[in-house]
Formats: sequence, C-alpha cells, structure tokens
Amino acid sequence: MSAEIPSESGGKMSSVDELQKIAEPTISVKETLIQDYFQPCRDAAKVYELHRETLRQEGKFKEGEFLPLDLDQKTLKKIYRKGNRQLKFTGPIDVYNNTKPFLSNGETYIAARVEPRDLNFHSKVVFFKKISEKWIAQEEPTFGLEDPFITTINGELVFGGVQTFTDGQGNFTGLQTVLYKGKSLNDLKEFARGPVGQKDIRLIGLKDGRIGIFTRPQTGKFGRGQIGFTIVDSLDMVNEQVITEAPLLKEIFLPEEWGGVNGAILLEDGSILAVAHRAYEDDDGRHYFGWLFILYPDTGMVKELGIVTESSDFPDGPARSDKLRFVFFSEGLDRIGDGWAYLYGGVRDAKSGRKLIPDPLL
Repeated sequence: MSAEIPSESGGKMSSVDELQKIAEPTISVKETLIQDYFQPCRDAAKVYELHRETLRQEGKFKEGEFLPLDLDQKTLKKIYRKGNRQLKFTGPIDVYNNTKPFLSNGETYIAARVEPRDLNFHSKVVFFKKISEKWIAQEEPTFGLEDPFITTINGELVFGGVQTFTDGQGNFTGLQTVLYKGKSLNDLKEFARGPVGQKDIRLIGLKDGRIGIFTRPQTGKFGRGQIGFTIVDSLDMVNEQVITEAPLLKEIFLPEEWGGVNGAILLEDGSILAVAHRAYEDDDGRHYFGWLFILYPDTGMVKELGIVTESSDFPDGPARSDKLRFVFFSEGLDRIGDGWAYLYGGVRDAKSGRKLIPDPLL
C-alpha cells in the first residue's frame, strides 16, 4: 500500500490515518459482543497493515525468526521413513506448524509437522528436544498426524493432531482430529476423536476444574470454518457428539473468511486467551494471519486483541507451494516478561518460526 491514499473528500490522508478511520474498532482492545467484531473493515490485510505500521512508529515491531532446528535431512528421512519405506520423494523434508515449547519429564520440547515438500497426506508429528540452544529431532514417539497441539490439564499432557485419509490412489477423502493424554510423551494414549471433517479442536482446563473445548465446524452452512466453544465436566466427557453440538461464537468472520483456535491459555480471572488464525483466499493464494482474542467462557463475551502476525514478518524462505507463501499458522504464545511474548507457528507451510510481539495482556 502506498504511503498516501485518497480520502472520501478527495484529498490525501496518510495510510495510517485512513486505516485507523476504517479499522480502529477492530484493532483497539475493547470488550464487545463477538458478533460486532470486524464489521468496520472487510480487508484483513488493511487491518494488519495498520497494526504493523503502528508498532513500527512505536518502535515495537520486530522481525520474526526461524527456529534453530536440526534439519539434517538424513536424520529427518530416517525418522520419516519408519513404516513408510515404500514412499518415493525427491524434495526436502520440511518442518513446520510447530507448537510453543513445553515440558515433559523435566526436558523442553516442541512438536512439529514433518513432511516431504513433494508428497501430500503423509505428514508425521515429530518431537524436538531442546539441547543447548538447538532443537534436536527425536526418533520416538512419532505420530502419523498433521498440525500438532499440546497442553497440560490436571497434571497430564493432552496432545493431538489431524489424521488424514486417502483412497487407494492417494486422493484425499477426509480428516479427523485425534486426542491423546498421558503423564509424559512416552505414555500418550488415545482417548477421544473429533467429528470427521473437523480440525482446530483445542482443549483447556478451566479454573473450576471443567474442560473448555474450542471447535471448528466447516463445510455447508459453516463455510470454510467457524469457531465454536463448549464446556464439559471432565476429559472423559470429550466425544464427537459434544464437539459437534458446541455453540458457535457467531459472526466472527466475513463471508469470505475462515479461521480457528490453535492454542489457549487460562488467565487468572478465569478468562481464556485464544491464540488463533483467520484467513482468506484471493488470486494470489491463501492469506493466514496470527490473531488473538480473550474469551469469557461463562458469558460468551470477548476482548479483541487483533491481528498480530503474518508471513511477511519473517525472512524470505521457501513455501510449500506458491499459493502458500502468505501463510503464518499460529500455534502457541509464550509470555517471556519485560512486556514481550513469543508467538510460535508455521511459516509458509515450510518453516518453523516465532515472532516477538508486545505482550497482549499488558
């Protein structure tokens, strides 16, 4: 966007002034009914540009960075080919859509999606252990899933990802979220599955001991993805029916948009910080933005924190395809103090990254 754009009166206004006029109710931190969100501006890119320009003016904009992963291709291929030795691929193996760091048995890990760039629907989730200042791929455990997520509820790790299904010719036929729990990575056991066709299901332990569930129904009246939320009394009550029947957080998205929650953090007052994405598609490809909001689970009210990250915040690098070069898929937020937080996620469906942002809760 140019530095100046026409105003309604025919004169010139700065892009920041004009975008502020259009999008201020979206960017400002305010408490509102969620259906009021995003109505003043139909262009997510303009909203993000305003936010980024504001941060630049305040000296708070930071470039994103790729994580220092051990990407030794021989090691990754060895891990990947376990159980898949018949598969043929010639391109590099990518590591992306990474979680934020978490602890298991006193060690620090991230989980990430590992996949040959020229082979679809054969993703694995691999755990990377932090050793010194580098993340090292671990041979076990691995899961035949996409887009991992992990949290801790009642002292147990709750882990999950998306299983995809294909026909005999390798054509996509469906997907399903699979959920596991265990005291450590080595004893994760499946305990629930989401409805067929639904991804971005995320669980969080609430202050009163109950379990919050973010859902993402799609297709038909739900378009390319809406966000739902429901509460159950325990993990034992998480099942397909409960997830299917979760009420929607209504009118979050414009008709051409979609999105979902990728991570959730319980706050001291019992509210939930949702680490999410919102997306749209145009002739250039798919555009995914890192997006944050706070949900008050008992009332359905939200505090809008805005769009905070996009792929152009990161160094130039490969994309899984030309249509995915505008994708940042947020996965988790880590508050690190001194007014800052790291937002973790996948960049262009090819790299694992993190972006330093002003702490959204200050």
